Amino acid sequence: MSSMKVEIEKIPFEKLEKNLKKLPNNVQRNVMRKGMRRFLSVIRKAAKENAPVKSGRLKKSITSKVSLRRNGNITGRVFVSPKKHKVYYGHFAEWGRHSKPQKATRFMSRAFEQYNDPDLFSAFVAAAFQEEMKKLKL
Repeated sequence: MSSMKVEIEKIPFEKLEKNLKKLPNNVQRNVMRKGMRRFLSVIRKAAKENAPVKSGRLKKSITSKVSLRRNGNITGRVFVSPKKHKVYYGHFAEWGRHSKPQKATRFMSRAFEQYNDPDLFSAFVAAAFQEEMKKLKL
């Protein structure tokens, strides 16, 4: 399974971090999850654009998931889901294979490298923070 992982341990943007810490833990998690989901949607869209197309099933099976770990870290993944559309060959499209000559397309890697920008991620978290503040009327 082809997968790129974005893991956020500590957010380096000082002002946002200070403001987030003032909020309850559940609100902090909601803000971070929402920001991560939006960030991953950009990477997912780029991966779909980069994906090779024969039947279109590979493109349709690219998905993302945000998870909250027990240690409090929020982890995001963009991956080819073998369950969706029965696509079990995503890793061959990404990395190629030698037994049957198939070139690597690196569609997932290119998408991740294209948007591997902490400032972009922080912009999504800041937007989620603003929305949450409006919702809480603070």
